[in-house]
Amino acid sequence: MKANITILLLAGMFLTPAALADDVEDVKAAALEYYVALNAGDADLYAKLNADESSIFSAGGGMLSRHTSLEARKQSFQATVDGGLKRNHNWPKHSEVRVNGKMFAVESSYTTGSSTSPSGTVTRHRNRATRIWVKQDGQWKIVHQHYSPMQPVHPGELER
Repeated sequence: MKANITILLLAGMFLTPAALADDVEDVKAAALEYYVALNAGDADLYAKLNADESSIFSAGGGMLSRHTSLEARKQSFQATVDGGLKRNHNWPKHSEVRVNGKMFAVESSYTTGSSTSPSGTVTRHRNRATRIWVKQDGQWKIVHQHYSPMQPVHPGELER
């Protein structure tokens, strides 16, 4: 009996980190897909990466935006694309993912890039980003995002 318990404990110690390591890589891959969707204006991929209900604090400092319908969120994103907004976001830098349990993850990174309005005005972005992910039906989905402007202390800090 003691031997069985010892085997189970040892198996748990060695198998759990591998599962979490896979989850970390899966969240990082989903985060990269998120940037692909933004840059390509792909509303289907964008929607696939979001939970049915989600929220966001935008970098502009406004109030919390809530999305209670995935279809409405998809349509809102598609409207920005159809309206002529172009996004050019770089891959996240200094990305860190922490998986808690097997169903919840926090992803933090620095993001840079630009958006071009339909009139041609280019707005540069340099933000701190935090996304909360949950695993639903085996897929990592965004349930909350928080962006805030990044003010590097040293020139070139984000390029490292």
